[in-house]
Amino acid sequence: MSQTVITTAFEQWKAAQAANGQAVVLDEFVFANVPGLDVNAPINRAEVVPPAAQIVYRQAVEKTGLVNQNAVVYSVTLGADVGDFAFNWIGLINKATGKLAMVVHAPLQSKVKNANGQQGNVLTRSFLMEYNGAEAQTLISTPAETWQIDFTARLAGMDESLRLANLDIYGTGAFFDNGFLVAKTGTQYYVTAGLGYVGGLRANLAAKTNITVTTKPMKVWADVSYHGTLTSEYKTDIKFTLATTLKDYVQSGITHYVFALASIDANGVITDLRPQGSSLYLRRDKNLTDISDPEAALNTLNGVPKTRKINKKALSDDFDLTAADVGALPVIPGVLGTININTLNLAKIGVYVQSTGANATVANGYPAGSQAAGVLEVIPASWTGGVLQRYTVQNTGMVWTRALNASWNGTDGPWRDWVQASAVNSVTVPSAILTTTDINTLGFASGTGNAALYAQPKNANATAALHYPQGIAGTLYVTPSAYGCQQMYITFTGNIWNRGLSSDWNGVDGPWKEWVPTYSANNKPTAADVGAWTAAQSAASEKALSDEIATAFKIRANLTATDSPNALHGTAMFGHYGVPGAAAATTDKGYPMNGFVGVIFVTWGPNATQQIAFNNNGRQFTRGASGAWNGVDGPWTAWNEIYCQANKPTPADVGALPAGGTAVAATKLATARKIAGVAFDGSQDIGLNADNVGAFPRVGGDVNGRVTANYLRAITIPHPGDGQGTYLGWNESGGQGESNFVNNRGGGVGGFKFRIVNQDNTVQTGEMTLSGNGDSNTSGTVSEMGQRVFSPNNRQPVNSNTANLGGGWWRCGDTGMIKQWGVVNKGSRGWSTVNFPIPFPSACVNVQVTAINGGGGTFNDNFGTAQIINNIGFTCGQDSGGSYWEATGW
Repeated sequence: MSQTVITTAFEQWKAAQAANGQAVVLDEFVFANVPGLDVNAPINRAEVVPPAAQIVYRQAVEKTGLVNQNAVVYSVTLGADVGDFAFNWIGLINKATGKLAMVVHAPLQSKVKNANGQQGNVLTRSFLMEYNGAEAQTLISTPAETWQIDFTARLAGMDESLRLANLDIYGTGAFFDNGFLVAKTGTQYYVTAGLGYVGGLRANLAAKTNITVTTKPMKVWADVSYHGTLTSEYKTDIKFTLATTLKDYVQSGITHYVFALASIDANGVITDLRPQGSSLYLRRDKNLTDISDPEAALNTLNGVPKTRKINKKALSDDFDLTAADVGALPVIPGVLGTININTLNLAKIGVYVQSTGANATVANGYPAGSQAAGVLEVIPASWTGGVLQRYTVQNTGMVWTRALNASWNGTDGPWRDWVQASAVNSVTVPSAILTTTDINTLGFASGTGNAALYAQPKNANATAALHYPQGIAGTLYVTPSAYGCQQMYITFTGNIWNRGLSSDWNGVDGPWKEWVPTYSANNKPTAADVGAWTAAQSAASEKALSDEIATAFKIRANLTATDSPNALHGTAMFGHYGVPGAAAATTDKGYPMNGFVGVIFVTWGPNATQQIAFNNNGRQFTRGASGAWNGVDGPWTAWNEIYCQANKPTPADVGALPAGGTAVAATKLATARKIAGVAFDGSQDIGLNADNVGAFPRVGGDVNGRVTANYLRAITIPHPGDGQGTYLGWNESGGQGESNFVNNRGGGVGGFKFRIVNQDNTVQTGEMTLSGNGDSNTSGTVSEMGQRVFSPNNRQPVNSNTANLGGGWWRCGDTGMIKQWGVVNKGSRGWSTVNFPIPFPSACVNVQVTAINGGGGTFNDNFGTAQIINNIGFTCGQDSGGSYWEATGW
């Protein structure tokens, strides 16, 4: 058995080539004869090329091919002119570096060349390499040809897989009906025609076959093998052997499988040895009608007879069971809506759905704590006429129950109060008793853990070092949450602390956020916790505020005739000052108006002081210090009067038109203006159109300038009948969804011209025209599916070498036909291998050979012939004068 590997040296070299942006080139086959080579042993991937003394032949890679993007194949053909040598080692290398890429260990093979009337052999060897990115790294793009790939192993594997599958089903031997039954008529023994399986091979004996029995006792064996004929058609071959014992055997590389059909004793009596169950296999096409005892088969399969009943209903046909049939609560179709559930008694048992939380009200009989959508079960109770109701809230899983308080009143009860029964996912027992475990380690990742409860019975163990929030014994809850889980610790004194993970669970101890306390009567927040003052701070602040208010709102002595409000400045003078003397209170002394009678309020403001004056007629004024205090009387800003009912602003104050006044501008603008270029003085209406505002009319029209847009969209058919020009439209053929580009040629010849220019429109780099009669012309080439298109007027370049008497080739640019020729010079009669100058890409269809008569031979001695013709060459036979040859293909 041959062994093949890709070397580690190649993998390293391939990676380096990729890193340097260079192609992977494998261009030489090396053949060697390695003494003592074990072809069944695995190949060391570090293997290197054998010593030069063991290398028997080297040849360049002749053909490469692409199998798929991750597999390429390399091939050589050893012609009949190569030899003689033997080899059991083949390597594929990069000739320039000597890097060994792939190795084959094979049984010793001989290569013989034509010599002295001896017919040589022609060998083809291929390497199929598979690795990621093979196509890109090798730059091989030509598809591999079928002769480069050996499918023998795969096809043989498929045959063996089928045989083993049959062996699993039928065993070493199985026969249908009387197939392969050994019998006799008179003294003539024979094997009956029919179907059987031997060693997993399907054997169909087409006709009764006579056998000759000369010795008794004896056994008759079926000998079955599977092999190909000269036409490569594979079939099962059947023969019969008489022997006392016989085992499977291999002959000429073909495995024969045997099975004893019958034994014949000394008196000629036949005993059938075929498996007793072989004739009892069920056939799919009989649909179980070939079962001899259906009732027994049903019992064997633990089947159920049709007479059996389910809930008093026979199994003779399909049937449906109701909730009553199985003693279950019926699921009531529809939803409860606004029905009052107090009315649902024993006569209306079942499962009801309330889909709307707004309907689950106390007025409709629902428990006060639910007020949400859920499921109501009306269930018979244990006493006569009794009934229970159970309501489960959909989102929280909370459950309430109630029962009748007395006999049914015929309408709506009487019902007991609802009782809350349970909470969802409650944990009732500790998962563990904690001692000195670090509770940072008690956690889990999302979807990998369940809620757990731990008890810490000792204050001494509830330490900060073990990451407890408080040094008091208590209970730890670990429940699923964000990033995996969260923890809640409840001390036995009633304090509650919570914390969660700050990111995904690290598998060991967190990471955890800080503990957050839950405030309660046992764990009240401090003033600092809630950003408040302490009682002492609050009292001090309250007194300070009271003192300031008392100062700010202090009632001062009235101002006298000699006093001026200009002197009232600073916190020492804050307060209320009465001004009773109208005659003395003038603007010269700093009052807001002459004859001021009222009160002046001095308080905080700009530059430490602001004054507010209230006159006894309701007028109000205010002013502030306008700068640093001069020590005597200011400086002050001017008094500003506050508008009020006693001091309303005049039209002039607010720039308004007096009541009953006439505005000249109401009939005509004092200065005429233009709106979008159209004159407007207010004396009459004007109208603006799309041209005035530089817009395109919604109903269409002409644009006398360049149009620049992110995109143009046509959604109706074009109308080229509107006049000469270019029209863009859509769906002109109706319902096909195509875009239309139409040229109305007017009085000209029409057509389209597409040009490509540089940014400055100074250089034209390409042009394509479509004439008015549909002819197209381009300054470049035309391609189809990535390949350039050629025509009789634009012929494909013809590749050919220089023709000479020694050989050459020519390819037709129109048809792709290839002609090749050459000379075979031979000093004596015999056979020569001819390699074409280039391989035919598809096939070689004809080879003509003409003998050369140099004048030295007789007419009968002049001959030339060809055989073993393929894509890369042929074998030429000729006399001593040599031959001319010509080959045709494509």
